[in-house]
Amino acid sequence: RLLHKTVTLMPHLLILLLALPFGSPAAPSGLLVNLLPSPALGVPARPRFSWIVPPSESEPDHAQVSYRLRVWAEISGGVVWDSGSVRSSSSATIGYGGHPLSPGTAYRWTVTTTSLGPAAESVPSESAPSEEGAFVTALFDGFASSASYVWSRNGSGTFAFLRAEVEAPRAGSVRRATAFVSALTDDYVLCGFKLYVGGFLVGVGPGRGEASLEAGNGTFMARPYVALDATEAIASAA
Repeated sequence: RLLHKTVTLMPHLLILLLALPFGSPAAPSGLLVNLLPSPALGVPARPRFSWIVPPSESEPDHAQVSYRLRVWAEISGGVVWDSGSVRSSSSATIGYGGHPLSPGTAYRWTVTTTSLGPAAESVPSESAPSEEGAFVTALFDGFASSASYVWSRNGSGTFAFLRAEVEAPRAGSVRRATAFVSALTDDYVLCGFKLYVGGFLVGVGPGRGEASLEAGNGTFMARPYVALDATEAIASAA
């Protein structure tokens, strides 16, 4: 006689629970500089900072009552602004209030918040410091005197392929590389370009008909430029 035996195999189920240790405060997130994510490029001399206020670990319905911002130079580590504790519920477009920032320079920043619930017995909750955000300032003092255009000898062409050779930095020495690129033609509105570094496409700009406006005030920039993150391309070429 044939015997039939049914065997049910249960798949292995692995559940990973990721949680903060009890009592560990959450941190602000979604850091923006002039509404640009990190690294924010081409930031003006007086940037504006935004973040998402974290929830309280102790009780619901907390709202921010104060914040503290710290900004420092990425290379030297020198602090250029420590706001101290500022009593405010605002977490969007907070204006910079520190020492003057240098043009074409990389900076990093963090924010810490304190929140409070609506109940009379609510206890203030201080967040952990946020992850570091990064931004690079614009060339608000203009291009360096040593900068020059790579020219095409044929001034009548619609397109030009231009190339310049530079010495690659030592491998592993690149922390950040930012390219400030401007393309100049007889008609400023048509000054589009693509930038390649070592065959790697870094970015494009500004595009046909996209003449840049400075600070949104309607001022036409005769020589608009675009800030591009070239860190990966430069590091690969090293």
